[in-house]
Amino acid sequence: MKNIFNKISDKVYSLKISYRITFIYTMFFLVILLFINIIVSSLTNVIILGMMKNELINQRNYVFAQLQQYNTFGGSVINLKNLLLSLNREDKYIYSNIKYQKNDYYWTYKNMTIKIPLEKNLNSINVYRLEDGTTFLYLNSKYEKGDLKINLQLIKDITELNNFYTVLRMILFITSIISLITSIFLGKILTKSILTPIKNITNTSKDITVKNLDKRITLPENDDEITELINVINTMIERLEISFKNQSKFISDASHELRTPLSVINGYIDILDSWGKDNKEILDESIVTIKDEVMNMTNLIERLLFIAREDNKKIQLNLDKINVKELIDKISKDTKLIDKNKHNFIIKNEIEYFIYADKKLILQLIRIILENSIKYTEAGGEIKIYTYLESENRIAIVIEDTGIGIPKEDIPNLFNRFYRVDESRAKKTGGTGLGLSIAKSIVDMHNGNIFIESELGKGTKTTIILTKKRELE
Repeated sequence: MKNIFNKISDKVYSLKISYRITFIYTMFFLVILLFINIIVSSLTNVIILGMMKNELINQRNYVFAQLQQYNTFGGSVINLKNLLLSLNREDKYIYSNIKYQKNDYYWTYKNMTIKIPLEKNLNSINVYRLEDGTTFLYLNSKYEKGDLKINLQLIKDITELNNFYTVLRMILFITSIISLITSIFLGKILTKSILTPIKNITNTSKDITVKNLDKRITLPENDDEITELINVINTMIERLEISFKNQSKFISDASHELRTPLSVINGYIDILDSWGKDNKEILDESIVTIKDEVMNMTNLIERLLFIAREDNKKIQLNLDKINVKELIDKISKDTKLIDKNKHNFIIKNEIEYFIYADKKLILQLIRIILENSIKYTEAGGEIKIYTYLESENRIAIVIEDTGIGIPKEDIPNLFNRFYRVDESRAKKTGGTGLGLSIAKSIVDMHNGNIFIESELGKGTKTTIILTKKRELE
């Protein structure tokens, strides 16, 4: 039985969703219909049959009351017979025949012999059927009062009731068939209305390709689960569109950044190949320039590799307890050596703070910010580095300079890949436009925050917030 049920279930679930919904809806409606039919049939039977049984009981009680009266005032046998005969009645509700002779067990009804013993099933209502299908309810009772002993038998013809039940069942059956057909039809309409938005999703999704990611699925008027699904899909498509655009821009910008140093290198090689190799001044200039461009390309490729690993979530954080004071002192010392005293560094780093982070990445993060401050701050300018406790569990590292500053409208775009505030100053100072993007990625990996405040002509302040707790593992 279980295997049969499993096979049916598998068969149903293998159908298309539209057929499944129609099938489940129809089965549910059919179960309700059968339940209603059973209730109607059962209640009708109980109520009407109960009324007929009550009629028999009331008739018996009436006869007993008359016999009690007869017994009280006395009377002859002839008077008793007349009394019993007068109590017999035949109408559309009840037919009764009262037997008072002890051995008179059988009597006739519409030329058919009724063979119900008077002593059988006393005081209980039972069913008796004749050969032609005629059906009776009968009630046998016994009256005993002094010398008066009478067997009483009452009957009720319920053949018409059985016929009524037959007609009722037929009506219920026909009604059920009509209702079932109607439910299948309505089920298909309901299924179509439910699946129309899903079909629209399917058709629209088929039309969406990389070339037309701007297309969206039309929202239905109803605010239901389908609408919520469409909103989620549209949001996903929007993210894909942004991702593809960013990827295309990234590839284009990366190609452009690689093309520039390669063009410079190729130009100097052509010069050397033509006539420059015999000119020591041109040869030395070419070697220096090619070395610089190779370094720029190496730096660019390293940053591109970092971004690629970060995008693919392949960067593993090596968390360790880091002394921020020691870290800042080391970076400051290294930066001063590279800067060769061109800028005035002010380090306020007396208090020891500890954070849990990847030391290598935090070094890279701070160096990126310092490199920008050095690039865009004129010689003799001031660069401050200091730390403070931003909250109970968070440390702030601040790098502030007196450089050329950044226009306010450009600040929201600073963390975008290859974004440059001004192409002319980018050519002047170098750079790839990837530094701040990488810095933001490192901060995000550590569940931190980075903020940039700047005013054109006055300088830039960068604040890095990192956690003290070991909550990243």
